Amino acid sequence: MADVSERRELIRSAVTNAAHAVGGNAVIDPSLLDEGDRTRRMASARHRSFDARFLELPQEVPIATMQDHQRYFPCGMRQAA
Repeated sequence: MADVSERRELIRSAVTNAAHAVGGNAVIDPSLLDEGDRTRRMASARHRSFDARFLELPQEVPIATMQDHQRYFPCGMRQAA
């Protein structure tokens, strides 16, 4: 996909839809979105999970790990209304 803005929006939409499909909200860091836009030819999103014991850590720890080291968009769970 050659159009940068179109690819960027497709990434944002795919990540948001994947998060909503599991009852969550995508945490989309603009700099990570910029990087994904520049380094991917085709946008896609996949839901992955991890051992629940990692949720015992302060939420900033797994989020930073996903964004800074693994280059993932984390998904936060929606709060009950």
